[in-house]
Amino acid sequence: MNALIEKLDWQIIEKSGKPEFVILPYEQYLKLVSDEPAFPNEVIGLEIKFDNIIKAWRIYLKVTQEQLAKRADISQAALSQMEKPGAKPHGATLKKIAKALKISPELLES
Repeated sequence: MNALIEKLDWQIIEKSGKPEFVILPYEQYLKLVSDEPAFPNEVIGLEIKFDNIIKAWRIYLKVTQEQLAKRADISQAALSQMEKPGAKPHGATLKKIAKALKISPELLES
């Protein structure tokens, strides 16, 4: 199940033993139906290709490593290491990268 969906506080209402409705807090609903999709298909494809969500978002948003590193106030070498498959950057660093990419930090969680 999608990590974004797992974080939702939802409830299923059944009718005649079958799911009929899903109820979730309005704030969470608004995030799901925002104008911009949470995960564009292109980002998902890039994440599969590179096995790294930071690199996927960076490429999707057409930002170079150098540009992103400068915006996030980290070295390009550090960013390069974070873009390797299996890398686990610290939460604070992920927040800096998300802010530099102008996306929600939750979109960088794996």
